[in-house]
Amino acid sequence: MTTGTRFRDEPSTLMARRAVLDSFAQATAAVFDHLVSDSDFLGPERQPGVAVYHSPNVAVEVALDPRDGVLTLVSGQVGSHYFRAELSCLYVSAGLGPAQDVHRSARTTHQLSKSLESQSRALDRLLPLLTGTRREELLRACHGR
Repeated sequence: MTTGTRFRDEPSTLMARRAVLDSFAQATAAVFDHLVSDSDFLGPERQPGVAVYHSPNVAVEVALDPRDGVLTLVSGQVGSHYFRAELSCLYVSAGLGPAQDVHRSARTTHQLSKSLESQSRALDRLLPLLTGTRREELLRACHGR
């Protein structure tokens, strides 16, 4: 029989979450800042748990969500509408591989690093399509999913 709150966080869990949040900015910079030097993105704009990179055609937002782990969202203007799509959907829709290639878990700093690295690799493979003729098609297909 348990008493009190059903979903009580243990002190070790809280410490792990804090460590992940504290290391997010540095870990994100280590694997995504190449967008600035190699792909002509600007940024990143940083807030706690968020880094946003901008290019003329797309914005890439890397965010740490307490429940969902690392989320990378790609957004851009398509006609008169602004579309926003999750990286794994874009990756799958582009035929680059299964969603399992794009890791999201971030309960520990090790998982955070692995997830950021997998998302950076997926984005690197996807960028030529997002700067080319398939950009609108992919953003439309994955918007709001």
